[in-house]
Amino acid sequence: MSAEGKYGIEKLKKVIEENKLKEELTDENILKPQRYAYSIAEEVKNSLKASQLRKIFAQVMEIKKELEKNSENYKAKIWELYPRLAYARGRNLIPKNFHELFVKLLEQAENDKEIANKVVKLIQSIVAYHKLHNPKS
Repeated sequence: MSAEGKYGIEKLKKVIEENKLKEELTDENILKPQRYAYSIAEEVKNSLKASQLRKIFAQVMEIKKELEKNSENYKAKIWELYPRLAYARGRNLIPKNFHELFVKLLEQAENDKEIANKVVKLIQSIVAYHKLHNPKS
């Protein structure tokens, strides 16, 4: 099975539907090459511009700051991402499957700080691997 099939967007969406996100999003499965961040970045390398990913990343860093302060305000920062993602999707700046995945991840992160921290780490790693797969962007 390819890395995309085993660890890509569709696989992660299925993990969320099965309510196994907390168990599946280990540091190993997020950070290692050929796992989720790497595979997702590879899947969207030609359909997602680095500028769009950086805009998402900037908002994710706001979420991270609130989590580090142990503030419940992290939820408001997550909510701010929904319309940004919708706008980017509406303008066809991000792929449909990527948009769907992020919405599902954010929904899970809203009510669980542990998952929120894992989602932040996943997005940070996707940004890094996207640069690897798309160095000129």
